[in-house]
Amino acid sequence: MDIAVFEDVANFGPTEDGAPYTAPVYCVMAQDAKGNRWVHEMTFPGCKRYATTVEGDLIVRFEDLSKIAQARAEDLASRVRKALAAGGQINFDYWVETFPAYGSEAYREEGMVVWEKEYA
Repeated sequence: MDIAVFEDVANFGPTEDGAPYTAPVYCVMAQDAKGNRWVHEMTFPGCKRYATTVEGDLIVRFEDLSKIAQARAEDLASRVRKALAAGGQINFDYWVETFPAYGSEAYREEGMVVWEKEYA
């Protein structure tokens, strides 16, 4: 089982002018030899939004937590790798199955190629 950290992007809410503010979110993914994938339910947001109203004006600030979030995700991935190396198993109660790796055996078995042709 391969364990890796990956980065996605999420909307953390509107800025003062109403525009969406996006920042990274870090997750830990497990992938088996066939290409099946699972994402750990614990995610690590790379941003925190603070909003307040001062004299009727909305004040919005975003704190960059990306380095901290990435380090926490790396720590979780490391702990999972160590547990697997020591003979442990993944407790799938804490993992959510996601799309298989592109082009993998699991990808072909699940008919993703057909889906790709129909909806891409």
